[in-house]
Amino acid sequence: MQWLSNKHHKPVIAIPVGPRRIFTDFLIDMGAQMSVITKETAECLNVKPGRRKVKFTGIDGIVKECPTAKIALWLPGEKKLTRTEVLVGAASTNTLGFNLLYGRVWKLPDGSVWSFAGRGDGQIAWLEDDGPKAINLLEMSVPLPPSKITNVKQYPLPAAAHSDIDGVVTDLEKRGIITRTHSPYNSPVWPVKNPNGQWRLTIDYRRLNANTAPLTAAVPNIAELVTQIQGASHPWMATLDVKDMFFMIPLQEHDKAQFAFTWKGIQYTFNRLPQGYKHSPTIAHNTLAKVLTEISSPPGVMIYQYIDDILIGGENSEEVGHTMENVREKLTALGLDICSPIQVSGTRTGG
Repeated sequence: MQWLSNKHHKPVIAIPVGPRRIFTDFLIDMGAQMSVITKETAECLNVKPGRRKVKFTGIDGIVKECPTAKIALWLPGEKKLTRTEVLVGAASTNTLGFNLLYGRVWKLPDGSVWSFAGRGDGQIAWLEDDGPKAINLLEMSVPLPPSKITNVKQYPLPAAAHSDIDGVVTDLEKRGIITRTHSPYNSPVWPVKNPNGQWRLTIDYRRLNANTAPLTAAVPNIAELVTQIQGASHPWMATLDVKDMFFMIPLQEHDKAQFAFTWKGIQYTFNRLPQGYKHSPTIAHNTLAKVLTEISSPPGVMIYQYIDDILIGGENSEEVGHTMENVREKLTALGLDICSPIQVSGTRTGG
């Protein structure tokens, strides 16, 4: 039996895990690319981490590494075990992420329906034909906080990554997201292997982040935001996701030098806000928040935001759908791309 747990007023679901079907609480979070179990849960379930380790960038912009493990889950409404790979110890809460939730529809015993829309086909925008559009939202923002000059040499990389990174660097330069430069700053390239076997470009900004002045965080606490949404009990909700939000925010000219990196003897830097920089989530959230405050909504309809994710909640489908369309039109007019599909779904059914 699967059931939705309301004891913490968060979207937490208790599901059986493993052959012994031990009920375990998981936070539902479509913003997490991979699912996570805590170290304590791994010990309780007698799950031993494997040798494979995964590098990832946390919400704080810090690149981290943690082991993975294979677990089996009994997901709601499904008769067969779902076997999946999870990160062990990457968060303080067990989390069902995008890799497990994508495309699923759960009808729970309490009559509620949980429907998880996708984020397009999973491709990165700058690999598509049109690429991300140039917008000028950051012209309204203050300059980035100062960073001490940091110059870190490139360390050895997996030979298998070179070909894919060659293609990514060429594509990014072609689309104007990076440009060649001569900068006293330098951070090493840190390729990350995607689940499909391809390598994507990330830059190891840990040293730069450590030497960068603080910036007042504008990103809401995810637990508090989830509690607020859960407490509102909106019968109807719509979700929108801004595609590659970081890459759609231009950097001011005097801020570009600090993001330099070197690939095969040529130094490049970003013209757009890069991933891995510790203030990127705050800047992206604040930039989008300024736009959303300009959008009016009917009484009883709420617009929630967490970085590039937008959720609209209300009492009926018409008002929620109308507000969603206003948001979509506003963002599209600014040159922002919205991931498809955009979904309006009833969160409660039955009596």
